[in-house]
Amino acid sequence: MGKPLRLLFVEDSEDDLALVRREIVRAGYDVTHTRVETASEMRQALLHSRWDVVISDFAMPNFSMPEALQLLHSTGVDLPFIIVSGAIGEETAVAALKSGAHDF
Repeated sequence: MGKPLRLLFVEDSEDDLALVRREIVRAGYDVTHTRVETASEMRQALLHSRWDVVISDFAMPNFSMPEALQLLHSTGVDLPFIIVSGAIGEETAVAALKSGAHDF
């Protein structure tokens, strides 16, 4: 049994979530997770559960990483926020870090 880790995924793809989750489990963590796709789902998850980290896709059809990061800040919940995306370039990633993301 690995170290417990509670993950909030801001992700529209179950397949992408499964890939990231698998790698985290392979690193020795016992993962509990919830996937959200909208601002209202994320707000509810942040306010009603405890999380260790937020992992966010950059662009989704109904929600985006910048919106998710802003929502996190507006709730006052202090969590690491990590971007996982194969579609953003270095400039976009640096801008995200400057706006408060912790890693990409």
